[in-house]
Amino acid sequence: MLTLCLGMCIEALGKDQEECSIVGFEGSCYYYHYGAQGVDDHGWGCGYRTLQTILSWYKLTKSYLFDIPTLFEVQNILYEIGDKPQIFVGSHDWIGTYECGLVIQYLTKHDFRLIHIDKGNFTEKVVRLLVDHFQTQRSPVMLGGYDDSSSKGILALKVYPNQPAMLLICDPHSFGMDDNATITELCKEKWIRWCKVTELSEKHFYNLCLPL
Repeated sequence: MLTLCLGMCIEALGKDQEECSIVGFEGSCYYYHYGAQGVDDHGWGCGYRTLQTILSWYKLTKSYLFDIPTLFEVQNILYEIGDKPQIFVGSHDWIGTYECGLVIQYLTKHDFRLIHIDKGNFTEKVVRLLVDHFQTQRSPVMLGGYDDSSSKGILALKVYPNQPAMLLICDPHSFGMDDNATITELCKEKWIRWCKVTELSEKHFYNLCLPL
């Protein structure tokens, strides 16, 4: 499993020519993606993969001892805590930011915070909340939407004086990735990329899950 750290991601993507400040996750995490662990989850597993990436941060950076759950083990956790019916276990049903938070809470005993972003509008207030998260909690964040329903991880935030902020996206939708792929190759294929908040496509809402 490919290990990510912020410095290597930033270096692979190249230095910015304009004045900016970057805040992001500390330590390291694994890059979980479609097809990992031998499970073909193409088209439905992106939320689970983002969750696994965040959980790996707890193991690698905070030295938690739990095993990273498989997709179906995640489903069983959600059933056991009463969030989902038994028929959910073994299905190809999606999960979102709320379910991600519940599993993080179950395994780490840490709470989580959900932030609702109406019409996908990353206001200055939302940007400040993300900056504060990365400066204090320093964990990756999960992003999910309504129209843009493809789950993504947020590893960092780039803030400029006079232009929209950018998110460092960790995209789990890579399928059939070589086990020996490098961070540079992930960045080249845009599975790890900078994205202006104004480029996100969402007419209804985004939700963020911030582990605390």
